[in-house]
Amino acid sequence: MMQPSNLCRFPHRETGFTLAELLAVLAILSVILVIAMPSFTKASAVRSDQVALQSFEIALASARREAIRSNRQLQFELNVRTGAYGVIGHPEQVFLPEDWVISATGSVTEMAESDTVVIRYWPSGASTGGEFIFETGRVSRRYKVDWLTGLVDAGVVK
Repeated sequence: MMQPSNLCRFPHRETGFTLAELLAVLAILSVILVIAMPSFTKASAVRSDQVALQSFEIALASARREAIRSNRQLQFELNVRTGAYGVIGHPEQVFLPEDWVISATGSVTEMAESDTVVIRYWPSGASTGGEFIFETGRVSRRYKVDWLTGLVDAGVVK
């Protein structure tokens, strides 16, 4: 009977990577990460802005639905100086990021203060109407509330 032969070409070398090889791979990955990091940071900031804008749009639509559902008048307000918004009389107020430029127009009779715009929603769904413009430096968005239907039309600022 024949004995199996040892076919190992490098009898004294162990498998695996050397420390130098591992350090070279880590250095290359570090350089790639440093180059790509600004792209990830900007994308994250843009996504954060988009989420805040979507939350604002949802809050406007929710105020209208609540007025219809509860069969009572509701008032949605936005303070353009502080960025605080919400339904008047509800304890929850949301704040937009401080670095945003906010402009808003509404019915003159609905101006609560010089820096606060109020949109009034009736049980029929109608509203006093208004327009909100947000400039974040990364994203610009306009929301127009139709006075007849109370529906929100979102668009990009040109």
